[in-house]
Amino acid sequence: MRKFYTLAGILSLSEDEKELINQQAQVGDPVACYKLAEIYLHLHECEDYVSSAHELLQKASEGGVADADATIAIMMLRDG
Repeated sequence: MRKFYTLAGILSLSEDEKELINQQAQVGDPVACYKLAEIYLHLHECEDYVSSAHELLQKASEGGVADADATIAIMMLRDG
């Protein structure tokens, strides 16, 4: 879903949309894992959002979501 490439797109999500993404991520949908990680990284919606996002990005990457690999690389550069 293209809206996840911008902060404005993430900010436009309703609570119902976020909950649906969360539910899909909980059952292992790799795209939903990527989307939820982006939500965490941009909105800081959980206590340990960086490590939670990284874990979700790993699952997304293992599921073939190339954008997850790019986000992990960016996170590594910023920490490096």
